[in-house]
Amino acid sequence: MSDAQRQWPDQAGRIHEGPLVAAGHGSEVIACAGCGFRHVVPLPDEVELQRFYTESFYGGFHVDYIERQRQDLPWWRLEFQAKIDLFEELLPSDRRSLLDVGSGAGWFLHYGAERGWQTLGVEPNEAAILHARDELRQEVVAGFFTADTAAACEPVDVVHLHNVLEHVADPAAVLAAAAACLTEDGMVAVTVPNDFNPLQEALVRLRGHERWWVDPREHLSYFDRGDLESLLVRQGFSPERHLASFPLELFALMGDDYLADSELGPVIHRKRMALEHAMHEAGCADLLASLYGKLGELGLGRTLTVVARLDPQSSS
Repeated sequence: MSDAQRQWPDQAGRIHEGPLVAAGHGSEVIACAGCGFRHVVPLPDEVELQRFYTESFYGGFHVDYIERQRQDLPWWRLEFQAKIDLFEELLPSDRRSLLDVGSGAGWFLHYGAERGWQTLGVEPNEAAILHARDELRQEVVAGFFTADTAAACEPVDVVHLHNVLEHVADPAAVLAAAAACLTEDGMVAVTVPNDFNPLQEALVRLRGHERWWVDPREHLSYFDRGDLESLLVRQGFSPERHLASFPLELFALMGDDYLADSELGPVIHRKRMALEHAMHEAGCADLLASLYGKLGELGLGRTLTVVARLDPQSSS
């Protein structure tokens, strides 16, 4: 094994091996040949990981997360709308049940219910659960999404995983659990940060930035479009549609380098929100969805959503 290679056995005895692609905060990230995507080594202990998301995620690491979402809620609802519109396009009109894994404060559950969907959330963090239940009157199962959780759920037409797979030690197991609680021909909608994408790598080459998106304190796994789709296929899904969010790296490439000047971060976020609100106000929501769909197909965008249908012939 060369100096550029890393090899690490996990608690289940699986060997994770591949070239080192990034490092930070005392951890390393490899392009793992066995998993098919980039991830941290060593992976954290499961008890430690559960404690972080149960106790610390909203209590310390993202202490103002719910309030920031509340402030931007009109903008978040534009994304919710795009997703629900897509689900309704791909499913018959009598199939409107959804499980939101990592449902957080419950905003997406609430929007889905407004649209007439039967919704259920799964969430480990108490503060988020209380907000979803007490303020939004949404039904949420407390805990982590596992095979046992899936077995206890009624089958649903869509499993929604927004910014979940990058946080877990075994993304394949989460997708397997999702498959187990889907109706026949049901779908997953997986949203992840679109990491190691071409625009990020262009900024690294041109501006000498470190790979700023690598933060093993929170994100354990890193996906681009190809890696995410390959993982979905291995778990018995057939990718059908894409959505991307605005590729914020374009601002930095055009000269508004928010990586070099942190004060620009909120400025470009407001610009991105203004664009999307303006497109909706102008009656161009469908055009915006088409644009973000094409960006997703290209593997561009700050986040990437892949909607994939469960293959009934799959043995996964």
